[in-house]
Amino acid sequence: MTFKAEYIWIDGTEPTAKLRSKTKIMAGSPSQGVADLPIWGFDGSSTNQAEGHASDRVLKPVFACPDPIRGGDDILVLCEVFNIDMTPHESNTRASLRPVAEQFAGQEPIFGIEQEYTFFDGHRPLGFPEGGFPAAQGGYYCGVGSDEIFGRDIVEKHLDNCLTAGLAISGINAEVMPGQWEFQVGPVSPLEVSDHLWVARWLLYRTAEDFNVSATLDPKPVKGDWNGAGAHTNFSTKAMREGYEAIITAAESLGEG
Repeated sequence: MTFKAEYIWIDGTEPTAKLRSKTKIMAGSPSQGVADLPIWGFDGSSTNQAEGHASDRVLKPVFACPDPIRGGDDILVLCEVFNIDMTPHESNTRASLRPVAEQFAGQEPIFGIEQEYTFFDGHRPLGFPEGGFPAAQGGYYCGVGSDEIFGRDIVEKHLDNCLTAGLAISGINAEVMPGQWEFQVGPVSPLEVSDHLWVARWLLYRTAEDFNVSATLDPKPVKGDWNGAGAHTNFSTKAMREGYEAIITAAESLGEG
């Protein structure tokens, strides 16, 4: 028995990292734990993670889920990037999160992330007319109707793909600019929200690809009086969920920072 494992990783592109992936044909059962999935390698000189004279880098699986694109027994595998001596690569920020999440696990922190993004049809946002601009923003937010909503078929397919993959996606909505949408992940633990968000982003790009549309997380995709896009982060600890005192203490501490 064989199955396909799509190894996904975050590259070293700056200022905004890109997602990369490649397929490994595996023997056996995909039901094995992520710890049993093999490490793999790639050419870091093509991902801004190495120089050409010593370009080998290592992919170590850290999260796996069903592949909703290929279906069947195939899986998606999110990986951390390591150097060949198995030290975390400098672009591997997940490695820094692991000890912090463990240190503060007793406070039961949870995160919810609202990921805004914009669809593009070629060089213009989806819904923008050729050589011009649509009506002013405002009515598009959580709108309905073909005069205000663009890309819903892609958004619905992405939502279904995330649910099939078992990701902690909790909602979607149209945003303020035409062709701009949002999905929400969480609330879940620090590593879980990070892993699920990155796989949901990969699925967004991959789903839009089938519609010949691209998606971008660019914070200001269009110049002028048009809405930007962000990843709003909601956070709480067990103490915050039980009373306001801990919330006030945290807010005052942030104000002093």
